[in-house]
Amino acid sequence: MKSYEDGQVEVTRVSRCLYDDDIIRLSKYVARLLLNPSNNHLEAILYGEDVTRTQEAYETQVSIVQTLSSNYLNVYLINPREKTLSVIKQEDHDVPDPDKKHSNTYPYDLFLSDYIQQRVYPDDRTMLEESLELDNVMSVLSGQSEYKGNYRINDRDGIHYYQFRFIKNEDSGIIVLGFLNVDDVVESEIRHQKLLKEALDAAERANAEKSNFLSRMSHDMRTPLNGIIGLLEIDKKHENDIGFLKSNREKAFISASHLLSLINDVLDMSKIEEGGLVLNHEPFDLIRYEKETQMLINMQAQKNDIDFTVHIAPEIYEHPFVYGSLCTSVVP
Repeated sequence: MKSYEDGQVEVTRVSRCLYDDDIIRLSKYVARLLLNPSNNHLEAILYGEDVTRTQEAYETQVSIVQTLSSNYLNVYLINPREKTLSVIKQEDHDVPDPDKKHSNTYPYDLFLSDYIQQRVYPDDRTMLEESLELDNVMSVLSGQSEYKGNYRINDRDGIHYYQFRFIKNEDSGIIVLGFLNVDDVVESEIRHQKLLKEALDAAERANAEKSNFLSRMSHDMRTPLNGIIGLLEIDKKHENDIGFLKSNREKAFISASHLLSLINDVLDMSKIEEGGLVLNHEPFDLIRYEKETQMLINMQAQKNDIDFTVHIAPEIYEHPFVYGSLCTSVVP
């Protein structure tokens, strides 16, 4: 009476029964409730059926599903025809009993709607509702055996990354839905992306430094080249002064040697990028290179009416020779 008053017109029970052939089988008994209009009595039509094979098939399906999805937190068996979802494994979500249809089976839409509202991060709810809509799932699985996607959930200790995954077994027609925590995968991907970004930033910095180096070297090359051109122009005005021409040729030779060193520095840049640069360990005279550099700059200064003076620390004169690998480029 209470079941009928609550709107339930069918009562179902499943139990193991001993049949006439002395074999125990699983049986389902159904009482179909109805109100007799002639006497206003509540009556029932009773019938039973052997559901052993159906139950065994279901248990086989469950066994297959459990084997295939041991790594998943939540696992469900989907019945698209009845639009239901049966719980096979559930570790992090509880559904209120009123939502239950019978046994351990729920209406597909109601169950997942409850899950999304309780567990899913607000910004991902609409996306997940659309992704898990049953017609959409069946449409995707009609062309492939697997369908998956990522979303986030709210938990006590913060936000976590999850993945839903539908698997369709073509032989049996079984459709399984699993929910899996993929924090490790996402964190690994984030670290990978970070490393890629760091590598890209390093490459961009290297390119910027290379461009700056080449720009600086181009500027430095103009100094000795302009000096050589200037000396040649001066030579034209003193063609008969042998001593003056000899002095100018020495200056031109110094400028040309400096220009060659700058070109070698550019070539060394390519060796550095290829990892083939070998640093020298040889002595050179700081005073000599200071005088040559001073001469190059002084020619440009005189051309532009600029006074140029160099001050050298006294200790340099005491110890002018050093060991090292000489770079002749001038940093402005």
